[in-house]
Amino acid sequence: MDQTLEAQLRATLRTSEEQFRLVIDNIAGLVATLTPSGEIDFVNRQVLEYFGRTFDELKTWQANDAVHLVTFREQQLGEV
Repeated sequence: MDQTLEAQLRATLRTSEEQFRLVIDNIAGLVATLTPSGEIDFVNRQVLEYFGRTFDELKTWQANDAVHLVTFREQQLGEV
């Protein structure tokens, strides 16, 4: 493939990915995708803020580890 064409295609793909991320990050809700094996593949900014974790931290979580911080504190205090 021509190097100029390849560079243009990469730039177009990068722009498309940035636009996708902008749209998904501005959805007023939690968005995540999982692989068929259940591993976290993608999350939007709201997910990161809600759980107070980085994407890398979330990738190591099990489904039962995903508890909102306020809920966790309430559980620890016996308020739930």
